[in-house]
Amino acid sequence: MPAPAAAGAAAASAAAAAAVAAAPLPASLAECGRAVLLTADPHTKAALSLAAWTAYTSGLLPVGTAEPLEGPPARPAKPELVPPRQVPSMEKAPLPKPVYQLHNLTHVELNAVDLAWDTVVRFSSCGLPEAFFADFARVAADESRHLSWCLQRLDELGYHYGCMVSHDLLWEGCQLSQHDLGARLAIVPMSQEARGLDAGDRLFKRLVGMGDNRTAAIVKQIATEERAHVAVGIAWFSAICDALGMETASTYQRLLLELCPRLLKGPFDDGERQAVGLERELYSTAMWDPALQQAAAEAIAAAERGHPPAKLGSPTAVAPLDDVGKLQQLASRLADMLDIEMAAARQGAP
Repeated sequence: MPAPAAAGAAAASAAAAAAVAAAPLPASLAECGRAVLLTADPHTKAALSLAAWTAYTSGLLPVGTAEPLEGPPARPAKPELVPPRQVPSMEKAPLPKPVYQLHNLTHVELNAVDLAWDTVVRFSSCGLPEAFFADFARVAADESRHLSWCLQRLDELGYHYGCMVSHDLLWEGCQLSQHDLGARLAIVPMSQEARGLDAGDRLFKRLVGMGDNRTAAIVKQIATEERAHVAVGIAWFSAICDALGMETASTYQRLLLELCPRLLKGPFDDGERQAVGLERELYSTAMWDPALQQAAAEAIAAAERGHPPAKLGSPTAVAPLDDVGKLQQLASRLADMLDIEMAAARQGAP
């Protein structure tokens, strides 16, 4: 039997939006992002996130700066977070199969909201172009809409977020990349979010086969919008590598090998990935330089056994937060690159 929901999702979302509207927002986009990270209730988290984006796009908030969280973001009491191997399979879970899939997706979307805002907050003092923060705040707003859709659909099915255990593996990507801007882009939008491109069509067809066309339609729309999120990560990672004179493919490959090799294991939807600019040479280890292929095979095998990745000599650093000089150099070069692009766009305009 479904667990009784504490309140209807639509009513909870409306109440959260009203409460957010009644209180003044923090003074900057980055401070709003920090407030979202400190908000445990999913409905309020989504409402605050969307309110911050609306205020920013209305010209009411500067980007500003904020202190990153030292630990994980606030979470509701449920779901209980357990190691991935303790999350029951769909066959063994105490939920109908469509609900199991939807609950997992809801958990992904809640984490995606926090990951996008953490990127805004954590790198807010690096002097990066405003366009960087605007891009990731937009991603956070998209993820907040996705979260709201999932919460509402769970409620329609008679369930609620937290009715089964979940894992904290997604937040691991944030922890692994909190020291370096390049690592953050490589791990989160270019790899973790790209998993949504790999799984979206399969999940859509699976839900249709289960007879849940409504949830399938939500999944299809989310997967469509995730393409832009991956593309944002690719664009900024490539721009940063260009600005610092680093080769994009080898830098990405070494970051994944050193920090999170499990993300190099398929299956991959090559067509979806290539459509947003994520070329096979980046993630398909069979196409890598021979010197890295063996290291990749060993790293993936170790990850499957639960072992940490082996070191590849000197760690790959792109734009570490503790290297102020390099960050200043990066910010200056990115600003110059954007100026050139804008000038070219103006010249090409009719």
